[in-house]
Amino acid sequence: MLRIAIPNKGSLSDDSIAILKEAGYRQRSDSRDLVLLDNDNGVEFYYLRPRDIA
Repeated sequence: MLRIAIPNKGSLSDDSIAILKEAGYRQRSDSRDLVLLDNDNGVEFYYLRPRDIA
């Protein structure tokens, strides 16, 4: 399972979410969800604070 960290707010977040949506990955239904499992593609998305990713 591949794990990907995505910024949960800010300009990088919007761009990242748009790219993932265009690529066909699942989208979170609630902006407060911090983890999204996409079992069809074998990916876990973690929505974290940008400073926690860097």
